[in-house]
Amino acid sequence: MRKRVKNYAIIISFIVFSGLHVYSQDIVKFNNGDSVKCHITKVENDTIFYQVAVSQNIVNTFLPINKLSDYHFEVISKIKTVNDTSVFFNVIMNDGNTLSGKIKKYNKNSFIIEDLNFGEIKINPANVKEIVSENMNELYHFKLINGNELYGKIVKRTKSDVIIESKTLGTVTLPYGNIKSMNIAKEGNMVGNDFWFSNPNNTRYYFAPSAYNLKKGEAYYQNVYFIMNSANYGITDNISIGGGVILPFAVYLTPKISFKITERFHAGVGIFAGVIPGPSTFGIGYGLITYGSNEHNLTIGTGYGFFEDEVMKHPIVTINGMTRISKRIALVTENWMIPDVDRDDTFNTEKNVYRPFFSFGLRTMWEKITLDFALVNGYEISEILLVGLPYIDFVYKF
Repeated sequence: MRKRVKNYAIIISFIVFSGLHVYSQDIVKFNNGDSVKCHITKVENDTIFYQVAVSQNIVNTFLPINKLSDYHFEVISKIKTVNDTSVFFNVIMNDGNTLSGKIKKYNKNSFIIEDLNFGEIKINPANVKEIVSENMNELYHFKLINGNELYGKIVKRTKSDVIIESKTLGTVTLPYGNIKSMNIAKEGNMVGNDFWFSNPNNTRYYFAPSAYNLKKGEAYYQNVYFIMNSANYGITDNISIGGGVILPFAVYLTPKISFKITERFHAGVGIFAGVIPGPSTFGIGYGLITYGSNEHNLTIGTGYGFFEDEVMKHPIVTINGMTRISKRIALVTENWMIPDVDRDDTFNTEKNVYRPFFSFGLRTMWEKITLDFALVNGYEISEILLVGLPYIDFVYKF
């Protein structure tokens, strides 16, 4: 048992820390030809200061610039890529402040932005958390001071207002003073004259996962029946780590690796590994294939369950699906085939069988919240309650 726990700890540690090298996209290049991705914190006279991931630690270090052949700020690289002084940029600083305007000038270590409110400001790239260029082809979500919301594409910017093309209202001029916030509506689609936000809970059905992964920095909290509490976090776009507790007797970890095969196919592997008093270990190692989109998909999964040092001789099989039928409602089904043994004491024989468990229900969605209500039925459950047992969960996405 201890060997099994140790093995899972090694696997989980590898998954967690393998994502740390994607710490930043600033680059320093050494005279010997090597380079490293890092976060440049300061360039001062003849010295460059930067942070780099080493094993599971973030290390602060520095080098004389003459030891380097070159270095690049990710922010400056993005500005160079656009290379258009008429394009507006939204700049989010490390301290939370946001600037919006045109880039007037830039060099290796700084850039000047003409902000709509503060005029020209010189910016140190090391103080920038994120920079995003506006795209005239992108759909934007505008929240107004009066509480109204609009979706549209930017047609033109002036010093006093932004002109947008709305599918429902046509050409609309919005003074900056009336705009509370404006963001690219990256996650979602226009359906008819209505904007449907993206499915906030596409990585999971009820209990079983899909092969979709959380994006880097995304997270969610799930509660089932008030007794099962779990959380998951996207370390990278392909790796997530999670865990939870089943009150009052079990704790578990749920690392997962997922990747896109084609636009319609995704695959993933993961581990559900838990401990109950004793202590005793339990769980399942699994693989997944998901076909479809965020809004309509089907997942087939299989894996071998274990308890202590005993591993199932036959795999568990799951077939799960989801389809969105309106802006706020989706149909969800989750179905399990559990290997078991039928014993005949009269003839002292055993027969391998699969016990089916199936569920169907509704998912109600908001931009960051989903509520699920389903009925679970299957082997011996219908003898207790013909229609099945109710299942209820709540998910909040960060």
